[in-house]
Amino acid sequence: MKITVITQDQLIMVDGEALQFSFLVPSGEWAIHFDDQTGIGEVEFIDGRQNKAINSFSVYGYLLDAYYAESERLAEVAAIEQAEAEEAARLEALAEEAEAVQDLK
Repeated sequence: MKITVITQDQLIMVDGEALQFSFLVPSGEWAIHFDDQTGIGEVEFIDGRQNKAINSFSVYGYLLDAYYAESERLAEVAAIEQAEAEEAARLEALAEEAEAVQDLK
């Protein structure tokens, strides 16, 4: 899995799938990059500190939890919106059918 976190943009990308939502990082990180297949990553800072190599994402694991929670929330919202759109279309079709029946009378 390849993970990229861009704190200024409030963006987390996992394997190319980006989500933008609000999150916090503790120590002035600008960006965090990590590849769990190679175990190699890097942290970039906003305050001029040198980039720091990392070999684990565990310190930032909460960001993955937040990413997956946001992904699930968005999927639920999309499902609700889809159900509402289908219901609206069904009601519109019923109204049109009722109108057609009225026109026949």
